[in-house]
Amino acid sequence: MELQGFGDGPPGMPGPHLRLPAPPGPDGEDWEPNRRLRQHRSASRQLAALLGRVLGDQRGLNETRQHLHQQLQLAITGLQGLDANLGHVLTSLGTGQGQEEGQEVEESDGPAQGPSSQASGTAHWEAKVDGYHIVAHYTHWLGRAAEDLARLKEHLKPEA
Repeated sequence: MELQGFGDGPPGMPGPHLRLPAPPGPDGEDWEPNRRLRQHRSASRQLAALLGRVLGDQRGLNETRQHLHQQLQLAITGLQGLDANLGHVLTSLGTGQGQEEGQEVEESDGPAQGPSSQASGTAHWEAKVDGYHIVAHYTHWLGRAAEDLARLKEHLKPEA
């Protein structure tokens, strides 16, 4: 939180403009590996694009926080790798949906949508709140994807 610049406690709720992918239901609900992995793949693409926007915002809002920028870039790269790996898993499961076309992750090397000209304290705070919620959502999705991949591994184990 300190790297994000939150010294006064946790931020408020994100604005209604922030559209985050909904996580899949609990483990016991409708376990269908192909569907779940496609959900994770779609979420990893969406979250990589959102983190790219956060990175652009943070480069404008916190120019001197190179460590934060590097961590966000590593997260984006990790999500892109997860997307590719999930594609390979789906292909190996024979779903034919491993190599989907037309869904590319936004590039994140340049400032995506930096802070608007209204660099007031409110706009600055809202960008930080949005960034915080996107990172928290990213963390949740990664945990969920790891759980589902472990579950798939157990499901596919040959019986001894």
